[in-house]
Amino acid sequence: MCARSVARMREFATEYGIACKRVGKVIVATSKRDLPVIEQLLKNARDNSICIEHLDEEGIKKIEPYANVLSQVRSRLLSFS
Repeated sequence: MCARSVARMREFATEYGIACKRVGKVIVATSKRDLPVIEQLLKNARDNSICIEHLDEEGIKKIEPYANVLSQVRSRLLSFS
């Protein structure tokens, strides 16, 4: 979902009294060949002013303590309750 669509959906939900909240989406690299994809996702998100963060091993373990991944990014998205 693009940033503009998220903003429009949030406005619509507010206007019509639909409950929604921000949740995260996690994208992980499970092999070395996935790492360039993670880097490109980070670049694309930042280029489009999307709030995204690259998580280190400690950050990954806080969200998914049993995850066995090389790299991870998290983006804040919209969810309807």
